[in-house]
Amino acid sequence: MPPQTASSTNRGQEFVSCPTFFREMFEDIYNHLVGQPSVSKAWNASITCRGAEKPEPRKVGLHYPTVYNLSSMMSVDSEEAWSQPAGRKFHSDGIQSVVYRQRDTTPRGESSGSWIAVKTVSFQSIKSVRPHDIVKEADILAHTSHPSIMSCLGFFVDQRLQQYELHSPLLPLSLAGVLDSPFLAPSPPPSDLVLPPSPIVLLPRKEQLFDILVKSIFFQIASAVAYLHTMDVPVAHRDIKPGNVLISESGCVKLIDFGIAWASFNPTNPTGASDTSMPEQSTSPYSQEETPEAMVSQVGSGAYRAVELMFSPVTYDAAAIDLWSLGALLSSFFTSIRLVRKYSWEDEDEDSTSSDLEEDSEQIKALPFVFSRRAVQSGSTGWVRDTLFNASQGELGYIWSVFKVRGTPNVTSWPGFSQLPGARMMSFQQTMAADISNLLPNLPASYRIIDPSSPLDLIERLLVYDPGSRLRAPAILEHPWFSSGAPLILPRDYSYSSTDIHVRWETRWDGIDLADMIAPGVKSAYALWEASSRG
Repeated sequence: MPPQTASSTNRGQEFVSCPTFFREMFEDIYNHLVGQPSVSKAWNASITCRGAEKPEPRKVGLHYPTVYNLSSMMSVDSEEAWSQPAGRKFHSDGIQSVVYRQRDTTPRGESSGSWIAVKTVSFQSIKSVRPHDIVKEADILAHTSHPSIMSCLGFFVDQRLQQYELHSPLLPLSLAGVLDSPFLAPSPPPSDLVLPPSPIVLLPRKEQLFDILVKSIFFQIASAVAYLHTMDVPVAHRDIKPGNVLISESGCVKLIDFGIAWASFNPTNPTGASDTSMPEQSTSPYSQEETPEAMVSQVGSGAYRAVELMFSPVTYDAAAIDLWSLGALLSSFFTSIRLVRKYSWEDEDEDSTSSDLEEDSEQIKALPFVFSRRAVQSGSTGWVRDTLFNASQGELGYIWSVFKVRGTPNVTSWPGFSQLPGARMMSFQQTMAADISNLLPNLPASYRIIDPSSPLDLIERLLVYDPGSRLRAPAILEHPWFSSGAPLILPRDYSYSSTDIHVRWETRWDGIDLADMIAPGVKSAYALWEASSRG
């Protein structure tokens, strides 16, 4: 079936295109500082990029917008600065940002019925840990056009609250939450325990539907990464993990959070063309400039962080960072799901929660569902998805967990390992690579033998020590797994050129589409938001 193209709607508003908007906005900031008049007719607190025309894919002239130290211009009472507008509810937070959810509004100020996410970063975060940068994130989003990359609805500088705001659609499901569900498995969860509400429906043919859902989600993520890596100005996300993958009510995956992304260009003259519209300087307010000769290795998250970053490289292949993360993420669909006690500040023995995760560790790796004895006896429990590598014991513990699975590096498996700064400072016990299939108990039986058409083969080809030997993102999309076994099902509103998808795909299987599979989780999320908005 050919891809379905979503029709665009005209809401009767006059909008400023995102690239033009960003250029004019940063020119105005510069002009304000040097006493020149504004160049933009629309730069004010109500500017938004909704409905703006997107550039053609890969036809990109990405640039760092020029921003100066705005905090020196501001004098706002601290209590007022932290008072968010009415109707905003806390949604999540990160190292540098706080995300709120609120109702979207029409030009008349009326609720449109849809929800938006407002990512805020305070001006006071100007000396934040490198390389977090919301300005760069907004600029990248303004120059991308892909169905599995979150779109930019607007970017604002709020002088009263002393914060930057990045607006985007709010989606009901996070892949992190879906992975933690005991229902995301090829076999039914145990019925002798109280189970949480299921965010997904994989009945009656559970193993086939499990394969379809995993295949669809991962294909969409890989498609987004392939698009980023092959843009005219290549972009690497550098923080791919389940928490940065959202899912719409139709089953469309969206990659979010480009705050530490890497763009391969010269910040002062990215396209090589003469550009007199931007001031000569090109610095971001939140991070010192990264260059190919001085890259930041403190990127990535937890068990999805590429192993080479643990050895403090000064320069590295940023795209390969994403490829390792993709391999670790794909493996997480097939690892154990464990019932553990939920953390409580009232626990008398704080270490007991950690011991729940460590109890019978070898057995945990072998069973689809694991019941901690302490968790079963406790009245407060939760399900947690295991990860292939263990990032809970610090950097050295994480390195050793990788070596236990992939083997201690040598000149054959990782030719450049000894040249890494951190590798010369430590030595490790020699260990052989493990059979990954034994560590993935939720891998369907039909895939347990390494075969070119198995997701196990894809995991093996991504979790390769040598960064240059990892399977590149465009090649992932052509992997035989996507064209064998259960069909590739994509969302009914998935809009993409047929020339970019080289495998057959459908929107339904046996009368079921992706929206049907995730309907319970979507309904639950919307109900929760509605209840909180009335509270």
